[in-house]
Amino acid sequence: MQKQKSSVLSGQLPLKGKSALIVEDNALVAIGAEFSLRDAGAAVVRIANSVTSAKSALDDGFPFDVALVDLYLGVEMPAPWYKCCRSAGSQS
Repeated sequence: MQKQKSSVLSGQLPLKGKSALIVEDNALVAIGAEFSLRDAGAAVVRIANSVTSAKSALDDGFPFDVALVDLYLGVEMPAPWYKCCRSAGSQS
């Protein structure tokens, strides 16, 4: 079985010109995710370290094409943010 190259390694940028929102409370994980998204072509990446910060991003009108969400944000659960995101018209 032949192994396929990733689209990033083959020169294609699947997120070229897109914006991304990262909801992650661990700074090192968030920064690593940011580098990966930028390597995949993301033009704008915003990091929110809590559900409250993520809600602020939505309230500020930050448009995003993709979101990476930590499903366990310390004591916060992302369900309230997810509901906000869905009601704002974003697809997850």
